[in-house]
Amino acid sequence: MNENKNQSNYIDEFFESGNLGLKIKQTFMADFGWLGVLLPITVVVIASTHRYLRIFGIGLRLNSLVSFEIFLLIILAFAFVIIGGFSLSMAIIQHERSKHYLNNWPNFDPIKREVVINKMEDFATEKYGDQQYRQSVRSLVIPKEQNIENGTLINLVKAIDEEGKEE
Repeated sequence: MNENKNQSNYIDEFFESGNLGLKIKQTFMADFGWLGVLLPITVVVIASTHRYLRIFGIGLRLNSLVSFEIFLLIILAFAFVIIGGFSLSMAIIQHERSKHYLNNWPNFDPIKREVVINKMEDFATEKYGDQQYRQSVRSLVIPKEQNIENGTLINLVKAIDEEGKEE
């Protein structure tokens, strides 16, 4: 894992090499979640199709489970409708967002990002001193003549964009 604190990339430790404990824990949690879905469905199906069930030599009468089966079926149906509606609405929202972003492709250029970061760092170093000093000082008083005017950083980024278009 990259220890650079200034970097803002998002990573998923599950897919990195190693992290076996995390992978086992998350896989167990996912399996436990699926058990919570499949177990009630199995109980409802067995209770509705069988009236007598023999498990490991023990006979079970399922006649008394009919009212519980109906209750569980209503709860499951309600839960699946709510979860399905939520999932469908989230899928539609993400699809609409992706259409917007894909129309503006490319939306991220890592080379340009590095150039902008380096130019901004050079600008800050020239104006306020080196990065080590700026990050270590607790309280920095900036004289009025050193304040950044409105639009200076935007103009700097636009100038970098113009340089990139000329090349």
